[in-house]
Amino acid sequence: MQTINIGNYMVKCLILLATISIPAFSESGFMEFDSKPSEEFKVKRSKWLLDFGMKYINYEADLAAFEGEHVSVSDKESISTYNVNLGFGREFYIAGGVSFSIKASGYFGDNDFEKSGNAAEDIDFQVSSYREKFELLGQEASASLNYIFENSIMHIQPFVEFAVGRAEATISKIYNDKGVTSTPPTSDDYAAQNYSYVATEKFTYSRFGVGINFLSNYNLNSYIKASQNSFKLDEREIEKLEASSAVSAPNESGINQFFSASMGLNYTF
Repeated sequence: MQTINIGNYMVKCLILLATISIPAFSESGFMEFDSKPSEEFKVKRSKWLLDFGMKYINYEADLAAFEGEHVSVSDKESISTYNVNLGFGREFYIAGGVSFSIKASGYFGDNDFEKSGNAAEDIDFQVSSYREKFELLGQEASASLNYIFENSIMHIQPFVEFAVGRAEATISKIYNDKGVTSTPPTSDDYAAQNYSYVATEKFTYSRFGVGINFLSNYNLNSYIKASQNSFKLDEREIEKLEASSAVSAPNESGINQFFSASMGLNYTF
């Protein structure tokens, strides 16, 4: 049995909505009460920003390595999550299509995975279970430099962005195996196994990214961006580390890297 958090599928649907909705709204005149946009909604102006989007993070975690009959855990693994992201800030228009934005954001996501193992392919008897859970909660402050290209249907605003933030990750891996014993004994027999690792990690990071805002003549827009993140582990609290064989605590890494990508909608006012 394998279970994936259904929230991931909802996230992907919202991402798809973000990419196709704004061009359609802009071209069709969605929420348009006049044939021309009012002064309030001109794109070349200073304005407040409210973002709602989804953030994909590929986080590299240090773990306690373990080798089991049905599950193996490496000392370093990449864990991916889709996170709900909410941000608020302001864009300051300078001149000639150039603007500068500052923003504060927060995000949360989790990834829940389960699987089970049978005694043999032709025997429907569960002998092992494995559950992996990863949660990520973070906050950041960012600044970006933007330039807008205008056209009649949709305006394109590429940007470069720098951010600093702090996040907390909770990692849980639980494995239990009853083992297999045959009469008479065979080469496929093995003893019972177990592995439990639960830890909370707190880290600070910096992020450099590039992206594009897709702007309509009104107050609802969309964006995409990709970033490279450098993070430093500040604290690791191991709540549980147990195994049927000898395991060592995770390594203490220095500066690590991880990739993130975001898509979503923003409302301007």
